[in-house]
Amino acid sequence: MRTATSAPDFTGFSIVVDTREKDPWSFGAGVAVARRTLCAGDYSLDGLEQQVAIERKSRDDLVRTLIFDRDRFAAELAKLASYRFRAVVVESAFEPIMLGQFTSKAAPAAVIAAAASVSVDWQVPVMFLESRAAAAAWSLALLRRAWCARKREGANGPGG
Repeated sequence: MRTATSAPDFTGFSIVVDTREKDPWSFGAGVAVARRTLCAGDYSLDGLEQQVAIERKSRDDLVRTLIFDRDRFAAELAKLASYRFRAVVVESAFEPIMLGQFTSKAAPAAVIAAAASVSVDWQVPVMFLESRAAAAAWSLALLRRAWCARKREGANGPGG
């Protein structure tokens, strides 16, 4: 049992990065990373690829995907929605979206409404983080939390 002062056990913790991810995040020394094709998302965990997925988006990619490539993204969201731990992580603060600071001519209100629909209609959280480094750090925290949750469940019976 974990106490307030004990550190989580990350033995076996390994991040899987989709082979199609062109510019993957770096998670720092000591974090194992493998490249494999994932069914959904850009990042997952070794052994939990059907339960954990993070879809990474730059600001411009988010706008393009939400407004101009909705059908393809809807198929991706349908997969993500079936995962226990999932998120779309945007390498941008929210305010630049509000101000229309992206290369597309899309209306900021349309982008905001489409992003909200991802969370409401698909139940996939959309996290806006102010930088690439912040997005990677938040994603690492989510992956670690998912890893710990699955380890606890495995040690406690059902669901593991």
